[in-house]
Amino acid sequence: MVPSPEQYIQRAIDLSLKGLGHTQTNPLVGCVIVHNNRIIGEGYHKQYGGAHAEVEAIQSVSGKDCTLLKDATLYVTLEPCCHQGKTPPCTELILQHQIPHVVIAMLDPYPKVSGKGLEMLKQNGVKVDTGVLKERAEFANRRFICNQEKHRPYVILKWAETSNGFMSGSKINQKQISGSMAQTLLHKWRSEESAFMIGKNTLLQDKPLLNNRLWTGSSPARIVLGSATQEFGALDFFSLSLPIFVIGNQHKISNLNGATLVEMDTYELEQILTFILNKGYSSVVVEGGRKLLDSFIQQNCWDEIRVLKSKKTQFESGIESPDLPKNFTPLFQDLKEDTLTTIYNSHAV
Repeated sequence: MVPSPEQYIQRAIDLSLKGLGHTQTNPLVGCVIVHNNRIIGEGYHKQYGGAHAEVEAIQSVSGKDCTLLKDATLYVTLEPCCHQGKTPPCTELILQHQIPHVVIAMLDPYPKVSGKGLEMLKQNGVKVDTGVLKERAEFANRRFICNQEKHRPYVILKWAETSNGFMSGSKINQKQISGSMAQTLLHKWRSEESAFMIGKNTLLQDKPLLNNRLWTGSSPARIVLGSATQEFGALDFFSLSLPIFVIGNQHKISNLNGATLVEMDTYELEQILTFILNKGYSSVVVEGGRKLLDSFIQQNCWDEIRVLKSKKTQFESGIESPDLPKNFTPLFQDLKEDTLTTIYNSHAV
């Protein structure tokens, strides 16, 4: 059976996801080059400031296959760029190698590219098809789309809860809620998302580290909402060499080793999120307490919610978990000891 354009674009989408956690505010992009139903080259955008997917794919074509580029089709998840950024324009590279046919899943929402790369290719005689698996490509790039359209990071609200709906118990009854598979998944998320946020009370009470210890890859930047105090200095949280931002009224302390103190109203979530994006973080996971999570939900300042619900653990009393926003279709994933519930605010699966 001859592979379809959808199958090649799906391969490109799968490749693009390998860049998750490495491209910062750049998009995830995958590219596949095909000649006579045979893949002769493929690549993806591996890291921020590095070669784009089209460059990786063209460079992967072996010597004997290079002459086939003039009769090949290039499949790419995102419209090729047409401006000089950290790397040269991909449209020029495509034209240089005389690739006659380009299939694009989605157009680039970035104003300097949007529609312009497409037109440049067409004006130079390249046959261009668009919209193949468009919704899947947009879902894969939902962080980048959010950055461009909402001018803030992609916001993921995350919490764990017991089978009877508590996210924490009393001091004498406190214990870990999630099982081992859920814990590993959480650390995988820490390798994929740019930043994690908690409130000051969560930091002082739970003393989390928020680094990635159970998965390959890097650890996220860490953000604390609330005024810094001398108590922070004794926490291991501040001993790790990872970016830390403490955002709030900073009149109580003028310096905190390893952290950037930011004077800002903690109720101004949009302002805080703009600050985070401007620092180069395309997504933020809010893993704070009930009050912080509720503030994001009430201001409708979220894009995705992930809830790890234990099948066994129960507390007799404690802090109840937030109510999930209504009128959203949840997705469920079994994690042995837990169930992951996910809902999306604006991007369909």
